[in-house]
Amino acid sequence: MFMVLMLHIRYSLLLLLALGIANSPALASRPDRVQFSGLESCISGESIRLSNHETHRIEWFLAAVFPLRQMKRGEHRSQVPLLKKAVYTIVEQDGIRFVLVGFTTQWTWRLSSNVFAAYRLEHGAPNQVWRSRPWEATYDQLSFKTAMVGRRSIVLFQEGGDAKVTTNSGGYDSTYRVHQFGLAGVFTFQNKPEGLIVNDLTPSLPWLRAFTHFPFRPLYGTSITLSQNDSRLMLSASDQEYQIGLETAVRPARTWQYIPRRDRFEPVRHSVRSASQLTHVDGE
Repeated sequence: MFMVLMLHIRYSLLLLLALGIANSPALASRPDRVQFSGLESCISGESIRLSNHETHRIEWFLAAVFPLRQMKRGEHRSQVPLLKKAVYTIVEQDGIRFVLVGFTTQWTWRLSSNVFAAYRLEHGAPNQVWRSRPWEATYDQLSFKTAMVGRRSIVLFQEGGDAKVTTNSGGYDSTYRVHQFGLAGVFTFQNKPEGLIVNDLTPSLPWLRAFTHFPFRPLYGTSITLSQNDSRLMLSASDQEYQIGLETAVRPARTWQYIPRRDRFEPVRHSVRSASQLTHVDGE
């Protein structure tokens, strides 16, 4: 009886030690671990909420299929990365849920690479239905915004862009939004047994060009937003470094409206005003 009690105590201590090691900050920050960030991305209606079990199942799967080998090959790297991250969101179309995820591998403090992938949630496990080639990151963060128009999901995938900055002055925290440049792509998709058919809808600011391997036609600018008012879905972007100094000036911002019957974004026309008119209006 004494020996059985001693063995039970020893087993309990070993179990507690193992749990403590597994949950320790040092182990959690190991470079072979993946840092996850699940986003509620829907701007129209309620986002899809997952149970703890579903979240754990999805993150375990994403850690298992993290495309590190493809990223190493794309960047000609062989070393262990400093950091691995995955940003994901859940969308639903035609009664089927999909996991959209942006993978990031940080090789040095200034060099990272990304991969975008989509997985269909099935009964057995998530099934990969679309994945991009790796591309070298230009900006730090990845994010998603989604909207439903009828039964169709519209997805805005962005690298970089606006960021929230928190400062402390006099013991009070102050949070404000900083407009930064970024890359974005907007698309719809159709679910097929063999995978996804992706329709790239991304417009562009005609005076800005980005040379990158971003997986969609890159919309390059600042204040890239997807908004929905009533039944209208609007996409907008601007160029904060635009300067007024000419006799006539085109507005530095552009807006596009989604046209469901054509499955595309079309520009919303703005009148062209002279520089003197713009200055007068701003000064009122």
